[in-house]
Amino acid sequence: MNKATNVWTPFEVRQTIRCAVEKWGVPGGAAKAIDVALCESGYDLQDAGGDGYAGTFQQSEQYWPSRWRALKPQGWELQRSPTNPRANTVVSIRMAHGAGWSAWAQGACA
Repeated sequence: MNKATNVWTPFEVRQTIRCAVEKWGVPGGAAKAIDVALCESGYDLQDAGGDGYAGTFQQSEQYWPSRWRALKPQGWELQRSPTNPRANTVVSIRMAHGAGWSAWAQGACA
């Protein structure tokens, strides 16, 4: 992460996804998760384009607070913002771990 701008590089995003998938396996593994993230956000991690979705995996801003509470690993420091790459990735991978990619199936990315 560039400390001056608080921007993550695509490499850092992919590494974070790989790490999360290693801990919580998902259908299709890290390659599928990386493809979904690239399709959803193009790694524009701060994207909250006013369409109601934000971050790496374009989480619904409406459902984000409850998803964050339910899926944040106990004892972990995890920012509350859906535009935080680490938080968005961990919550999204945990969602996909439990339910597959069904939450993303309505778009063209899953």
